[in-house]
This record gives sequence, structure tokens and C-alpha cells, in this order.
Amino acid sequence: MKTTIAFICVLLSVGCQPDYVKRYEKISGSWEFKEVNYVNKHEQKIQLQTPKYIVKFGNYSNREGVILINNTELGFFSNAGPEECSIQVHKQSELPTEAIGKGHVYSYEFLDSNILKFSIDQEYDYTTKETIKDVEYIFSKL
Repeated sequence: MKTTIAFICVLLSVGCQPDYVKRYEKISGSWEFKEVNYVNKHEQKIQLQTPKYIVKFGNYSNREGVILINNTELGFFSNAGPEECSIQVHKQSELPTEAIGKGHVYSYEFLDSNILKFSIDQEYDYTTKETIKDVEYIFSKL
């Protein structure tokens, strides 16, 4: 009987979570980089699909995350709203062109349950030392 009551309480608490907790649950976990698309200073559209890297988002109670790229770990703090996600990388200047986190606030949308797109109007690329525009990062759930 106690087990049944405990199980029902867990189900009710999961089903009654606030929207902001549910957002974190959808984004939390590991995501593999698939591609980045952007416009460079010469107005050329660029698409990069390598190198592959992983972004691990924490959950609502632990908003710390890590970007794993080329055997390097770069920590970040995230905060997700209904349509935007703040990603604040601790060592932003070490990010290569293809890595998310050079901007701070990204719009995001789920293209399906396993594909997540982040976008930002512009961000500074520390590799080329240029501002890139219309940036879109595509990730798939691991």
C-alpha cells in the first residue's frame, strides 16, 4: 500500500511540474553537433559539419553544462525560457567557429523530438576574429 501511494505521489509530482522545469527536461542531456550555418563578412553562406562534438546540458536543479570538443571540456551555465536559452561559456574565447556559446542568448526550437536548433542574429567568431550573422546550430539527441 505504501509503495502504491508513493508511486502515485511521484506520478502526480512529475505531471504537475511547472513549464520552466519541463523546458529544462526537454533540453537537458547530451546533444551531438550536426551542423552550423552562418553568413560571413563577405555575405557568403557557410555550412560546417565537422568536427563532431557533444553538448551536455544540466537539468533544472543543476544548470551547469559542458561542451566536449576535440578532447577539450568547456564549462557553461544555461538558463532556458519558453523560446530562448542563455548559454554562458566560461572560456568563450577558446571556442572554435563551429561551437555554440559565442553568443549569450539563443532562440531555440525542436525540429522534432530528437533534433534541436539554436539560432542567433550574430556572434563574434574568435577563430576568424569576425562577426558572423544568421547563425544556426543543429544538434541531435544522444
